[in-house]
Amino acid sequence: MADNDDFNSSDIELPEPDQNPRFKSRGEQSIREIIEHAHEDRVASKIFEKTLTFARGAPLTQTAQALWSNRFDAVRLHTFKQSLDEPPTGETLRRFVVAMAGRIKSNMPGKPAPNLRWLTDGYYHVVKYLRFKYPDFRLTAHDTERTASAFDRLVKEGRLHKGHWNKRAWIGYNLTLRLVSWHDASNSSSPCLILGGFEKCFVSYGDVTLMAWEPDQDNSLMPAERPLEQVYANLIAKVVIRFAKGSKNTEGADFTFQLSPLNNTEDNLACPIANLLVMALRSGQTDGTTIEQVLKSTLARPDKTVQWRNPKLPLIPAISKSRRQLELTTPATTGQLLHTVKRAGLLAGVTVGLKTHGFRRGHFQEVAHLGKGLGGAAYAVAQAGGHNHKSMALGITAEYAGGIDRHIYNDRAQLSYASPFAPKVVAESYNPAKLTSKEIDAYIEENSYVSKSKADRDRITRELRLKRQKDWMEQQSGNAAPLTNKLGPVGKSAEPLGVTILRQRTQSEVNVNKARAISEPSTPASTVTLDDQYSYIPIDPCLLRDGDDGDEDEDDDANDEGAAELLSLMLSVPANEPSSGDDESDAVLTPEEERLSLQVAPPSEFIEMLQSDSLIHINNLAAFNVVKVQKFARAWLNDTDAMALYSASGNSRDSPLPFLYHCQKTDGCGFKYRLLDTVVKHELSCTPKVVADTQKRLGETRVYRAQNPDEDTFVCCDITIVGRRALKQHRKNHGWTPKPCPHGCRNGTPYKARDSYDRHMLSSHGDDTWVECPCPLFNANTETKGCEAKTLFDAPGKLAYHLKRRHNLDPNAIQQYVNTRKKPVKSADFVNSEDEEEISVQAPAKKRTKSKKLASLDEEGEL
Repeated sequence: MADNDDFNSSDIELPEPDQNPRFKSRGEQSIREIIEHAHEDRVASKIFEKTLTFARGAPLTQTAQALWSNRFDAVRLHTFKQSLDEPPTGETLRRFVVAMAGRIKSNMPGKPAPNLRWLTDGYYHVVKYLRFKYPDFRLTAHDTERTASAFDRLVKEGRLHKGHWNKRAWIGYNLTLRLVSWHDASNSSSPCLILGGFEKCFVSYGDVTLMAWEPDQDNSLMPAERPLEQVYANLIAKVVIRFAKGSKNTEGADFTFQLSPLNNTEDNLACPIANLLVMALRSGQTDGTTIEQVLKSTLARPDKTVQWRNPKLPLIPAISKSRRQLELTTPATTGQLLHTVKRAGLLAGVTVGLKTHGFRRGHFQEVAHLGKGLGGAAYAVAQAGGHNHKSMALGITAEYAGGIDRHIYNDRAQLSYASPFAPKVVAESYNPAKLTSKEIDAYIEENSYVSKSKADRDRITRELRLKRQKDWMEQQSGNAAPLTNKLGPVGKSAEPLGVTILRQRTQSEVNVNKARAISEPSTPASTVTLDDQYSYIPIDPCLLRDGDDGDEDEDDDANDEGAAELLSLMLSVPANEPSSGDDESDAVLTPEEERLSLQVAPPSEFIEMLQSDSLIHINNLAAFNVVKVQKFARAWLNDTDAMALYSASGNSRDSPLPFLYHCQKTDGCGFKYRLLDTVVKHELSCTPKVVADTQKRLGETRVYRAQNPDEDTFVCCDITIVGRRALKQHRKNHGWTPKPCPHGCRNGTPYKARDSYDRHMLSSHGDDTWVECPCPLFNANTETKGCEAKTLFDAPGKLAYHLKRRHNLDPNAIQQYVNTRKKPVKSADFVNSEDEEEISVQAPAKKRTKSKKLASLDEEGEL
């Protein structure tokens, strides 16, 4: 052993071992490519290295990285006066954290400080940025501990808020059904259908979704003679979520699940298959314009699949604010989904703020109560395949097991579980009225805000809007009840709480140019003509009283008042969205117009539609095309180009029709019109006495069409009226009681026709009924848009509307100003037969047109 003490094993010299002949030629082809393009690769790689920037991950992640790196460089350069050429220290990072905690304010009303999670995320973005930029940057354990203490101190001092400021909400199936069934679904049904389509996927709102359809395997042998209802019930949608959260830019990491039609008719509006087919029919993505045509085309294919014309379109399209339509080729933004969910929650009476992530919470909560046997990669599956816990945690077992083929959404719809964490609801819907300039100015003055630019005013407006929403939630929280059934609180399922579902369409809403549905029976009603839609023409009681014949600029043969009660469903365009034009009617609405703009058809009209069969429901929903946009209403039947700009047509849609607003001031008043300002003017003079007097004169007699549709004749008051112009003339005298001039003209001879009486009063006694005057509130020192000294009002209605529109006066104040300039005229039509006491009433105002010609007309002319 002693002889070996001086031996050094490192001194052993051995020849280089020969390479295994199997590996000697490996990579020869690629090596030749490398040698051949050596100069090109050397330059390209250097350019790539020198142009490399700090940006990685999803677009929003890259935005956050740029935000925080720019902030940190600005603080170092301007606050700490440090050079950006040298790496910062841990102390510089901590000082930056303190500066951000004191400088950045929360954008949530009432929140005292920004969130801790927000600042820690920013801190780690800065650390990664510094590691990328400076090779010598290091953070020691000493720095880490001092930074943790700094965050803790900021929280305890109240300069950072820890935890969730907003209450978290679990949006389960029952609440989802309420959101898409609430009455605003009839005003903004495109957003509601989008909301329903998003909820079916129960994924993160940033995920991109594409649809692929495939019926159940049993359908491959389905005979053509099987009922179409059964064909529809067997449809299955395979939904493939590609590039989901955590798998961006990763091919093959798809998440697949299946959807099928819901069985109960009360779930129609939340049915995933129905909603997807409705969207496809309306956008022309299927063969046919009815569900029956689509199903027959599907049965004719060997693979029994529903075909999309463009299967690469995004599942959730964007809503265009400029044209108020859906941009089918543009995916929706996360902000659009968030806005839709929040608005739907407010209108559905939910007393907590909703967010898109609430759908995911509700999905997991209800799946947890579905019971065992869901399938998927459970631990027993891993054991059967010889996988350990690590393989299961890494997702290897899930890749082998594949997706779950159970229709979980359908199971959730049938689940009787009532979550104790579900948001509470109230019957009263939040009124999203637009803020007026006076309200915004008052809020700025109250909080001593500085508004130097439009951006500042927009920010303050958003803050005020959010504050009002929060105040409403706090006020209603005491009246809220848990949502334990599908449509309302406990004990109110027989009459859904505040829910107005789509009603059955009337024949006046059917597109007469579209062929009958396959399942529609052959009846005379299915061949209704356009003229039949106007068989009953409701008349404004105030117009009947004053003798006005309505808007004389309208086409005599295109009386839109005759449309039967229209459903306020607007699938082609979202309601109450900002417009892009200068039309005043689509700008800031008055409070009265805001109130009227929120109205929908009566709830009783919707129940039949709610409980209709699935095929009828899809056809009706796909065909509705009632537009609630004032620019469209003004252009209706007059400007085809403008109508096309503010409405959608074609495919499965009916011809677009304007929404009719109803008088809500007096019970029993049936006046309705397509223009908001016209209804507002009507309500200014609509009283119970006017309505009662009108109903008394009209009685039960109505104008109706003769049996022969080829003849342009009408029957009313036991006489036959030929032609629409004669009908219009008769309308002005319908229910008229002959009466003499109250001033004793013509020796008391009664006027047999209303228009003769009106012409006489206007031409002979106009100065006695109204004093032409300027606006009584005009002030040269105060700028009020639309109020000028040169403007003279020759009728009480014009002055009343001006005071309402420009000066925001209430009806009582308006009546005071109008009455001071209006003289009473006694009318023999309102003499009480019991005490013979005459009642003073207001004489009719001057007509808008032909006023100069009336003086020369024969005052004794009659029909």
